[in-house]
Amino acid sequence: MFKAIGKDPFPPPLTHTHTHITHSIYTHFLFKKSITQFSFFITAHFGFKKSSKPFKDYYNSWFKTLKNILLLQLRNAMSSSSTSSTILLASHVEVMHQHFLNYYETLDLAASNDVAQVLYPDWKNRFEKPFLWLGDLHPYLFINLLRSFIGDSENDSDIFDEKQNWHVVMAWKSPGKRLTNRVDQIECGLRLMVPALAARARDAQAAFVKKVAAEWGRCEGRNVETKGGVEEARARDFDEHEAASKQHAQSTFVGKVAREPRRKEEMKGVMVEGAAGGLHAQAAFFEKTAREGRRKDEMKGAVAEFAERERHVHTVAREGRRKEEMRRVVMETAAAEMEELVGVFVDANRLRRSVLSDILSFTDVYQAAVFLEALAQFLVGFRNRELLSQFEKCSLEL
Repeated sequence: MFKAIGKDPFPPPLTHTHTHITHSIYTHFLFKKSITQFSFFITAHFGFKKSSKPFKDYYNSWFKTLKNILLLQLRNAMSSSSTSSTILLASHVEVMHQHFLNYYETLDLAASNDVAQVLYPDWKNRFEKPFLWLGDLHPYLFINLLRSFIGDSENDSDIFDEKQNWHVVMAWKSPGKRLTNRVDQIECGLRLMVPALAARARDAQAAFVKKVAAEWGRCEGRNVETKGGVEEARARDFDEHEAASKQHAQSTFVGKVAREPRRKEEMKGVMVEGAAGGLHAQAAFFEKTAREGRRKDEMKGAVAEFAERERHVHTVAREGRRKEEMRRVVMETAAAEMEELVGVFVDANRLRRSVLSDILSFTDVYQAAVFLEALAQFLVGFRNRELLSQFEKCSLEL
């Protein structure tokens, strides 16, 4: 990860050995995507699985570890002047480096689960957000921070505090031509890759909006057609109901005409029986006829109410099936297009990791320690309450 000092052999662990970043390597890692990206996305959006621990909680825990443990340990090792201080410092530099790598690896997993939450992180305050690029620190920040040490080395005085570690103080006094050339190579690669990733992100977002809007519009078009079909069905049901009502009325009229002779015969018999009993029989007949009419009207109303309920149930079922179909089509289209957004974010993280690891590959242990301390302090400074309060009070006059 970083080169050794003097005769002390401090080779980096084999698992974290990084080669120099060249233009060809930048081009290679940009298009080298993980095969598991698509499966992660399908699981997240079609299985509707969410991460058990929101990334915001993970970041807060990661930040506390960086601020309260790792940064303090690194500073203690940097200030130590014992004979074993170089070995101790090397271990703390490696731990700090691995802490950043773990963060970016976890960020990749969070993007596969829900790319929107990492592209637009709500756990970043307004002081941090201007420094973000595709969801996290801009890779140029690493280079600019490194160049600040190279520039300061030309203006530093030769005053030395005996309480400080001499190797740490002199780490950036004479960085050397080889180191500055490597910084130039990394910056050249960034000038090529950052615009390319930005263009991919812009195109992926435009394609996502276009495809999802088109599918949504088609689904809405089918919705209009479905509503038209429902109206036509209601019209046919109304016509059929009217025809049935007319047929029922006709049948009632024919039955009434057929019963009329029998009714007259009954009335004649009643009149023959006597005038006193005739009025009573007539009243009973008309009361019976009225009850029969009310019973038929009640049956007719019940049949119509049942038919209306059936039509409502079928309409609700059709509407539910339409919404489910529209949701399925839009989700499939969103999944296909958002996969590219996930790929862009993962490639941006790969770029950040590679720049950070490459810097540590050509710096010695003391230079790497000073660089990582400054990077960690830069992140911690974003959460400084006094500075954040002053930033919040700033107002821009329009």
